[in-house]
Parts: sequence; structure tokens; C-alpha cells
Amino acid sequence: MEISEDSLHEHLFLHHSITSDSLNLTGITLTGADFRKMAEHPPYPLHIVDLDSFEMDWPQISAAFHGYATRTYVTEQTKLLEQAIRRDRASLSSELTKLYRNLMGDWELFGMEVRENAHSLPTEFIAFQNRLWTSRRLTWLAEQLRCLEQGTDVFLAFVRDQLLQFQ
Repeated sequence: MEISEDSLHEHLFLHHSITSDSLNLTGITLTGADFRKMAEHPPYPLHIVDLDSFEMDWPQISAAFHGYATRTYVTEQTKLLEQAIRRDRASLSSELTKLYRNLMGDWELFGMEVRENAHSLPTEFIAFQNRLWTSRRLTWLAEQLRCLEQGTDVFLAFVRDQLLQFQ
């Protein structure tokens, strides 16, 4: 599920993109630890994938999970920006290239996991959401690497502008 500006669940996305509160649904409460585990590769926590109302609750879970992923990304990028100021271009390029390779491996693995878990709708949905999010991260990282080729200052300005888009 994609969160659009007219989504009934946009408030959940926004709330979880700025806070680590739990998501309270009928019969289950998802915590930050649950979202962290959902952001990894399967298997996912049984209390989530075995939830009888998973399909009905997926729009809310997805919105909050997307908010969690956004908050995590913003935190990572803020840290990167703070560290990049003191780094030389070569070491930064090496680190970002390594991250790109790792994310590409995750993207491919999530794709396999989506196909392998077609029999388990909850696992398939969560893995697909992770693959979608990883696709976005790869796109943003490729843009960062292109900016870094033009110089560290261009890279820093680009990352700063990216972060401003999340506010």
C-alpha cells in the first residue's frame, strides 16, 4: 500500500515518522521492536503474521511501518550528514558504494522472499513493502553518489535538501 496525501491513514504515517509510539490495533499492539523486526528479512514475528485480522489491518500497519522506515532513514541521513562534513570524498565514496552494494543485495533478496512467500500473505506484504522501501533508498543513494562525483560540497547540499523534504 502506498501512502498518498489523501490517504485515510496518512496520519499514522506522519505520526510514526516522527515518534516511536506503538501502534494499537484490535487484538495487537506493535512496538518499535516489532517494526525493527519487520524491516529485516523473514521470518517475521508470529504474532504479526498469524494475526487473523492481518489483511484488514494491513493499511494501518503499512502506514505506521512506512512512517517507521522514514524516521529511521532520516536518522541515518542526519548522522551521515554530520559525519560527512569531516570526511574526505574518497572514503565517503567508498562507504556509500559499499552501502549501495549491500542495499542491492537486500533488494534482490526481498524480491526472492516476496515470490517464495506467496502462500503467506502477511510475509509477502511485509517483504514487498521492504523491497519497495529499499528501491527508494537505492534511488536516493544513486543520486547522492552522482552528487558526490561533483564534490563533497554538492553532496552535502543535496543530502541537506533531501532531509528538508522529510520535514
